Amino acid sequence: MLFTVKKENIIEGLQKAAGIIPTRAGAAYLRSLWIKAEGEVLTIMATDANIEFTGTYPADVKEPGLVGVNGRNFVDLVRRLPAGELRIRLDDATGTVILEQGRRTYKLPANDPTWFQSLAPFSSEGAVVWSGDFFQEIIDRVFFCVSDDESSDAIACLYFKPVGEGHIEVCGLNGHQFALTRFTHDDLSARLPEDGVLIRAVVDADDNDDRDDLLPSELPAAALEFIAGHFTDPRIIEVERERDVLEVEIIEGRKHREVCFDSNGNWLSTRTELQRQEVPAEVLAALDNSQYADWRVDDIDHFETPADEWYRFELEEPQSDREVELRIRPDGGIF
Repeated sequence: MLFTVKKENIIEGLQKAAGIIPTRAGAAYLRSLWIKAEGEVLTIMATDANIEFTGTYPADVKEPGLVGVNGRNFVDLVRRLPAGELRIRLDDATGTVILEQGRRTYKLPANDPTWFQSLAPFSSEGAVVWSGDFFQEIIDRVFFCVSDDESSDAIACLYFKPVGEGHIEVCGLNGHQFALTRFTHDDLSARLPEDGVLIRAVVDADDNDDRDDLLPSELPAAALEFIAGHFTDPRIIEVERERDVLEVEIIEGRKHREVCFDSNGNWLSTRTELQRQEVPAEVLAALDNSQYADWRVDDIDHFETPADEWYRFELEEPQSDREVELRIRPDGGIF
């Protein structure tokens, strides 16, 4: 298997897949991310045995194939790489998946292909077209009342019930609180059974106490206002809370940014991944005139805080593989 694909085309899908991949519990195949390259399409698949994710993305496939890797490890690796083209291949001799970007090479063990279990195909028959943003809004209205106790299936879920004339009621409860909302959707109402359906809530399988995954709607209003006011059509792809810092990953066009806020939603910093051609001439001139002019540039990030701004270069000396992090201000001043 051999293909190339742009990180910015797949990162959102990888983040969604990672959201349902168990980290420690469950069989090894459930912790796998499956990658299928065929024709001009890359298919990413994941499941936790209850929820399945399948996403298709454009790719330049040289050799078709199917391979599985540890899902969280693969997603964490890709999300830390700068935007641009990724070259991914399977080395059958060593049983490893090799990911290359520029001069960087990473290797991950490939999973036994016999672990793969075909996911159920999505049938378009009887399907209902529904706005994802509106669906998210409906969930947000009641999700705070859904129990996170996996042993109590009856209250660890959302209840959708048609109530006539195209109206649908959605409720959630946790034994202490109850939330109910109503909306209208003729097609969906007609397809729901008379007794309604229960949709089980997704419980985060990550046992890391230092990091919590959040819904975008759980961000403070000040943070949401900052994002809406400073970026054009941003897509929030992940929100994490690490201690008292909220880390928000967004896609703005082809830009991948990480925006950090304090617990009250006050802006702390923005990190933007850059290509060399996007760096101002004054900054590149400072790099070319420094003692690191001949070093290889691995990564470039632009950082901005309320008090300062700089460009961070991760550099590697070709002869020794020594690594240095160099920070340069917009006026060419070196930290």
